[in-house]
Amino acid sequence: MKKARDYASLDQFPHQALAEKIFRISVNMGKFWAIAFLQRSFNVLNRRASYYFDLKADGIAGPKTLSAVLAYNAHKGNTKNLLTAVTGLQIARYIALGKGNEKLEDFENGWLNTI
Repeated sequence: MKKARDYASLDQFPHQALAEKIFRISVNMGKFWAIAFLQRSFNVLNRRASYYFDLKADGIAGPKTLSAVLAYNAHKGNTKNLLTAVTGLQIARYIALGKGNEKLEDFENGWLNTI
């Protein structure tokens, strides 16, 4: 059985901060959301598909997603904007959960502390 940190080939990510971010989101929100946030972020940061083809934001950490991680790194060399985009989607999801269900508002401060 694969270990939790290996499901998305996080050990192959060229930047530790990005791997850690995806892992933390996976723990707090689930694998689907972590990978979907990454895929959605890639799609808006790839300069009209000039770095790699747009990804289907399906939350599946397959070979196309890993290829995008490596291609993004080859073109950009750092993940500052990518981390910012993923974090923005994470925050938006937490806010949407609280807005849609008053009972979940009790958890907002804790969730936002995980950012």
